[in-house]
Amino acid sequence: MPIPTEPPKSLLRAAQTRVRSLQRVEYTVKRVYDYPDEQYHVERISRLYQDYTPSESRARLRYRMDGDEWLDIYNGTDRFSCNKKSKSLQLSKSVAEEELLSSGGLQHSLYMLREGLGALAESENVVCQFLESADKALVVIDMRLTKCALDAVGRLQPSPVNQHLEFTFDRRSLLPTQLIQRFPKDATITNTYSDYKLNPPALKASDYFYSSYLKTYALETPKTLKPLAVGAPAPDWTLERAEGAGTLSLQELRGKYVVLDFFIVYCGPCIESVPKLNKWQKEYPNVAFVSVNIGDTRELVRGFIQRNKLQLPTVLGSQKLSDAYGFSGFPRLFLLDPAGKVLNNGSEGSESIEKLLHTI
Repeated sequence: MPIPTEPPKSLLRAAQTRVRSLQRVEYTVKRVYDYPDEQYHVERISRLYQDYTPSESRARLRYRMDGDEWLDIYNGTDRFSCNKKSKSLQLSKSVAEEELLSSGGLQHSLYMLREGLGALAESENVVCQFLESADKALVVIDMRLTKCALDAVGRLQPSPVNQHLEFTFDRRSLLPTQLIQRFPKDATITNTYSDYKLNPPALKASDYFYSSYLKTYALETPKTLKPLAVGAPAPDWTLERAEGAGTLSLQELRGKYVVLDFFIVYCGPCIESVPKLNKWQKEYPNVAFVSVNIGDTRELVRGFIQRNKLQLPTVLGSQKLSDAYGFSGFPRLFLLDPAGKVLNNGSEGSESIEKLLHTI
């Protein structure tokens, strides 16, 4: 199929107009995580219903996401998640739209694209080009994002790493059929969109209330995590070393500035951050750097270290430890002073920590 003659960003703007014209939409997303170097391949399928029509809620969105193992619903004010395996329900009340950033289901959804396509089209840090498509009904756009990334609500945010996205749109409807996020070493997250229902009937009001689901799911109290405040003492720990016998404790590092790198094995951004951490360790020899894995087996962590050439001392932690430090997303960095107090909790990204390292 010949490459379109209009600029790629013009098509992005047209696609955004199309997505924004929808009051409600229902569709299926197949998400495939493929990290060859990590020997990790997972497929997840979910059915999304999103309603953008005005309501009494303060948010621009109400949604229902139905997957094989979970059901996640947001009514514009309250959000609740149902675990189909444990038959449990977690409720979060008075959730602002900004707080939906933690929703993995919204990442790369049409809701994100309502704002995100325009943000990509307007940014000077995004370079686009058309790619050849064997299917004349489709148009493919390759995007290179420099030091920026889309968040779950479609805003372009600063990022320490570059991003590579590949969009495929249906030429007639201008709706996305696929979005591939590419990482180093051929790792990808592929989202395939299908079975669109445009402007379907509105859900019943009762479908948005957690009380309608209590016959099937038992209500639990959600876990609230708050990152350690700057100036707070970091929780002590003594953990097994990943690559050999013995342990390492935080107490042993007293008297030094310390950077803690919390990571998990199956995490693209964690892999991408390794060269930067190795570089920091060489540049700041008076700072103690430690990588803390959360929840993976020793064998998986050793494989991660070898494949990605991680040079930091690495210890084996648990979910309880990340809860104590008040975070859930990975990777996460903390900078501690010689007394073991938090100088930076990583909430503003690694660049803010690097600025402080320059002053030490």
